[in-house]
Amino acid sequence: MIEWIKNNIDKMGGKIEVESTLGLGSKFTVTLTLKTTDLEVVCEAMKQKNYDSIDVSGMKVMLVEDNDLNIEVALMFLEHAGVNVTVARNGKEALEKFLASSEGDFDVVLMDIMMPEMNGYEATVAIRESAHPSAKSVPIVAQTANAFQEDIKKVHESGMNGHISKPIDEGNLLKTLAKYKKL
Repeated sequence: MIEWIKNNIDKMGGKIEVESTLGLGSKFTVTLTLKTTDLEVVCEAMKQKNYDSIDVSGMKVMLVEDNDLNIEVALMFLEHAGVNVTVARNGKEALEKFLASSEGDFDVVLMDIMMPEMNGYEATVAIRESAHPSAKSVPIVAQTANAFQEDIKKVHESGMNGHISKPIDEGNLLKTLAKYKKL
């Protein structure tokens, strides 16, 4: 996947930079210079990936993410699919919003892992240990660039139900959400 992304960035005359801090995570910066017509081509190509057959419309999702660009991309995918999204910008805010919600207010929580104030693991444990009526049953899905077996194991050990690798792939995101849609 990473090689595919790098090849496409190279084809578009762009560059990708990585900053990584052990134990904190990695930051990927992609720089592309696009003319308006190039941007239109990219947008059209994205539209041609038709995931309309995956019905997640009406789902209520809490998106827990601290990166503005990641929020924007996820919102674009989710809102286009008819998902109602509540955004929390860190684990502490996610916990507060979850505890203030009523049973059934969220069908799924998409949880980033590396965040300030309270990371995704800590937020998940706090949600699962709370007295909230949905604490044990709400599906929590990790969103992280950490995709090694030990990372996925840690996701499940913290009480999360699944794992989506970053960068987010629209098809994978929608398929994952569809698994949790109530009929």
